[in-house]
Amino acid sequence: MKRFLLPTVMTLAISGSYVFADEPTQETVAPIAPPAQVVNPEIEKYMAAMEKRIAEQQAAMEKRMAEQKAIIEKKMEQQQKKYYEMMEKRNAKIQEMQKRIEQSRTSKKSFEDYQKMMDKTQKMHEKMRKENTPPAWANRPPVPNWNVPYAQQPRAYRPNVPISRDNNHANVGQSLKNIEKLLQEVITILQKK
Repeated sequence: MKRFLLPTVMTLAISGSYVFADEPTQETVAPIAPPAQVVNPEIEKYMAAMEKRIAEQQAAMEKRMAEQKAIIEKKMEQQQKKYYEMMEKRNAKIQEMQKRIEQSRTSKKSFEDYQKMMDKTQKMHEKMRKENTPPAWANRPPVPNWNVPYAQQPRAYRPNVPISRDNNHANVGQSLKNIEKLLQEVITILQKK
């Protein structure tokens, strides 16, 4: 038992002595003196100039802000004044119109004028309706004329004829003429035989 305990006690004693020896005491720590402040006149001069410049810039900025605020307030006052003037004019116009409406309701002459105007507009609408209404025969579909060749008939009566891009059907008519010519030649050949 002693053989196992002795090394442990020795180790603790050594480590404890080392710990206590490493800890600083009040007498061993020397007081740290503050660093000596070296005053440079050039730096002091530069710092004073910078402070003065910053103060001037701040004053100029405050002055500019005050001027901008005054300009904005002036513009707002002008706009408000214009708005009030416009509203006053509008209200005056509305009152004038209401007054005229009241007068027209009570006046017999204004009612007659209104009736004449309405009659005139009604006649004008009827005339326009008559002028713009197509006749009855215009609504019927076109009747094919069988005396005209097939290629010259309206599109509704020749659905198989293709429409060319330039809306020119001369090529279709020419092809039909060529076919008729070929048929005539075939008929003449057959008749000879």
